[in-house]
Amino acid sequence: MDVAEALTAKGKPYLFVAMDRTSKFALTQFVARANRQTAWAFLELLLEDVPYRIDSH
Repeated sequence: MDVAEALTAKGKPYLFVAMDRTSKFALTQFVARANRQTAWAFLELLLEDVPYRIDSH
């Protein structure tokens, strides 16, 4: 998982990115602020959308 600041015509949103290197499954989300709350919400979205069980090892 990573976060980057993007530059668009509408301002500078942040882009959260999660990618599984093996399956190439990727999930992205633009947010107005990158903080603990938006990071947690992105992790919850990832857990809902990933098509398999995530193991932290």
